[in-house]
Amino acid sequence: MTETPDTEEQAPAEPEAVPQPEQPVPEPPPGTGGSAPASPRVETGGSASEKDSDAGVPESADEQDRAAQAKVSADYVRGKRPTGKTAGLGESESLDEAAELRRLVDRDFHRFAPSLSSNSGIFTAGDDSVAVQQQVTVVVNDARQISVLRSTYSGEAVRQFTETYLPAPGFDYMLTTLTDNFVVVVQGVEGSGRRATAVNLLHELGLLPISVLDVDQAVPLRDIVERKLFEKRGGYILDHWQPLENNTLDALGQLAREARSLIVVVANGEAAACPLTAGVRHPAPAARDVLGKHLTFQLRDHNCTSCTGPLDVPAYVTRRLDEIDRIQPYALPGKMREVVDLARVLAENLHTDVATAVLVERDRASLRKIASDAMRLGPGGTGGTERWQSFRLAYAVFDGFPLRQVFEAAELLAREVLPIFETRESPPDHVVFEGAVSELLLDSMYIADPIEQLATAEVVPRRARLVDPALTRMILDVVWNDFDSVHLPLLTWLDVLAEHPSAYVRVRAAQAAALLAGFDFDQVYRALIRPWAERGLAYRQSAAAALQLAAAEARLAGRVHRQVSDWVRSPNPNLQDSAARALSTTIGATDPIGAVDKLRDLAGRPDLAVSNAVGLAMVSLFATEAATLVLDELTAWASGRNVHRRRHAVRAVLLLSRTAGGKGATDFSSVRDFVGADDLRLSTLAALWRDALIGPDTAGLAWEPLRRWLISADEDRSLDSFVIDLASRVLLGVDRSRALFHLRLWRSRHPQSPTVARLFELVQKG
Repeated sequence: MTETPDTEEQAPAEPEAVPQPEQPVPEPPPGTGGSAPASPRVETGGSASEKDSDAGVPESADEQDRAAQAKVSADYVRGKRPTGKTAGLGESESLDEAAELRRLVDRDFHRFAPSLSSNSGIFTAGDDSVAVQQQVTVVVNDARQISVLRSTYSGEAVRQFTETYLPAPGFDYMLTTLTDNFVVVVQGVEGSGRRATAVNLLHELGLLPISVLDVDQAVPLRDIVERKLFEKRGGYILDHWQPLENNTLDALGQLAREARSLIVVVANGEAAACPLTAGVRHPAPAARDVLGKHLTFQLRDHNCTSCTGPLDVPAYVTRRLDEIDRIQPYALPGKMREVVDLARVLAENLHTDVATAVLVERDRASLRKIASDAMRLGPGGTGGTERWQSFRLAYAVFDGFPLRQVFEAAELLAREVLPIFETRESPPDHVVFEGAVSELLLDSMYIADPIEQLATAEVVPRRARLVDPALTRMILDVVWNDFDSVHLPLLTWLDVLAEHPSAYVRVRAAQAAALLAGFDFDQVYRALIRPWAERGLAYRQSAAAALQLAAAEARLAGRVHRQVSDWVRSPNPNLQDSAARALSTTIGATDPIGAVDKLRDLAGRPDLAVSNAVGLAMVSLFATEAATLVLDELTAWASGRNVHRRRHAVRAVLLLSRTAGGKGATDFSSVRDFVGADDLRLSTLAALWRDALIGPDTAGLAWEPLRRWLISADEDRSLDSFVIDLASRVLLGVDRSRALFHLRLWRSRHPQSPTVARLFELVQKG
């Protein structure tokens, strides 16, 4: 069941209406016959070198035309003539706005990321599945550079793989082949559990750490046979989809032998130009056995207040499996990740009365059928087809939103977007969705509000509630892959929503674009994500949000990292700003060292002087395991000669002072712990805060966080000496009369505060 967030979080205090054009929608260019506008080539404003930075994305004329047409169509919906120019960088959000947007993005990221887990990869073993990621650049043919994302499994992730693994047929033969050749090719269909087998092969032979190398699939395997990719005594998994040859595998095995490493190549069943000496077929294990294994694992440490005694895990597992056997007609999913998802659902319903037959209906195969029916089986008496389809699509994308916003988004699609791409005698003056919501929706796709809640004021406004958050992606999958003519209208709709006045709507539209990128990254990147990154502030924020969710899909992670690296190197300031925003997400957190290197480069450029993106990214990295790295880097920026880096350091410290540590706005102790007894760090923090107090663009924001820090020391006496030392260094370096003015105000507000009183005396004495 979809968990409905509180009203306060779901409805930000900002305009929520879908933007309507200020003037009538212009007529399409002559000769289009009322269908989509012509597709002129839209200039991006970038230089030739900038365009070359996207070399990893195929740039056929057809793809360029589709991207250009989607942009032009969106401009017509907005009532604008397309100019073909990119917006300037001269705008940036406030620090408070940036922090609020980050909160919205992160919340919805966790709503959608689980729906991507069906794609086997390094992100699918749980929150602790990745210990570290590192961008590695190798040089081939003495000139060409190839970027490789190396991701290393944590010990907990390896444990999950080994404890839930059901040996595939031929596992012992795979072990022998790997031992003899130092490389083995595990060939099978997607979803057959090849990644789990690869991890267990390497673990069985004692090869730790275990890393995954993510290389652009357009790069031939022979080009990455480089020593730089392998460390001494390690296990490596390499996903590869191109035809393989024995001589390439022999070279790979030789490198592994010299490095005392082992390599498992995960390939599809057809990825061989000839019979491979190191190739082994990988059939899928029995889905029922895998389900039992994973369900047992997920209940291994179960202990809750609902349990009246020791839990009989084997009895519960057997009961659920037997009940599944009796469901007709039903077959367990064919992909192992979907089986694992079903085990999670069964474990979560240990103490519920929900029947097994109902629970299995929510597995991915069944959700796909619900999604297909939702877009094909229309209700009777609701007028044009596009009306109920538009509403159902909007309902799925804006799951959790007030129904009013769902209707507005659906009307935008049906009334403003679709007529551009269709031949109609005349567009309707107004779209009215006849009937109640229950008559417009498919019964199996949503959760109806109980009758008793409909009369309760607390549940107003009513919200969209899908039966499962994963259904959003499923419905987009159906629309994208089963209705080819909908590509451009769908992209145009999201493009218009990306400039919505509500940040929450913009975030959801960006994340819908990310889900579409999982079906066709090239087209969505060309039509939406790249153009967003080149435009105004709201669009750049959307581009970063889209890339963050796209990177959660394992097969796209390397592609996204390489794209962000290209933006960093671009001469376009908007792309640079978008790169910094992307690095403030989990994209930067997975490779903090590489992220800080990129941010150092960006911070030194004058074009980003007005942007808060670099400071926001540094603070986001501080909240991960990179706090020491961030503080040391900010110290270097503050003491360096580059005035732009110093300005970004001031912004970062100011934002850090307002959001504190990783636990939220009251986690002041984390800053103290990382500063520690390092006087240089403390002096740097004080100097940067002092600069914020006197800076014309930051002074108004810097005093209130200082007051909060003083009050925090009253509530936690362990902070007292640190806060007094820091605050005195800050205030004794600014104008004395200004410092005393604020301290007097704080004394009147907090007459019982010993920290404020003590600091007042120190500043008064000078």
